[in-house]
Amino acid sequence: MVMRRDRDAICVNAHVQNIGWQVWRCSTNRRDVVAGTVGRSLRLEALAVSSRRVGGVCAQAHVQNQGWQHSKCTGTKGTLAVGTQGRSLRLEALRLSTRTPVCAQAHVSTVGWQKWQCSRRAGQIQVGTVGRSLSVEALRVRA
Repeated sequence: MVMRRDRDAICVNAHVQNIGWQVWRCSTNRRDVVAGTVGRSLRLEALAVSSRRVGGVCAQAHVQNQGWQHSKCTGTKGTLAVGTQGRSLRLEALRLSTRTPVCAQAHVSTVGWQKWQCSRRAGQIQVGTVGRSLSVEALRVRA
């Protein structure tokens, strides 16, 4: 993964049903990036997140038949992954937090794009659904 060194960035890479890992996509200058697929009815199974100059990032996934996994965090550099691989389990919801503002939006099966969720400094956001057995199919994020 190559991230620009001169900009704040949050980068995401999705593990998608029947596809596997996609390519890394990075949000810089408050531009949106999308990980996953839209209109193909393919679930996200895992998500990798990396940050640059946003004070690190924490993520937590709600996974089919497992519930909320433990939260994982990186420092100012580093990568984390949440969800599962090779188990055909859908990612149903995601919590993200950074020390700087971050916004995210999930595309959920049978629902479509949810409203943007944005954090203030050191805040946490949650996208997706819990208790409805619906898959997150894509994630749009910006830092």
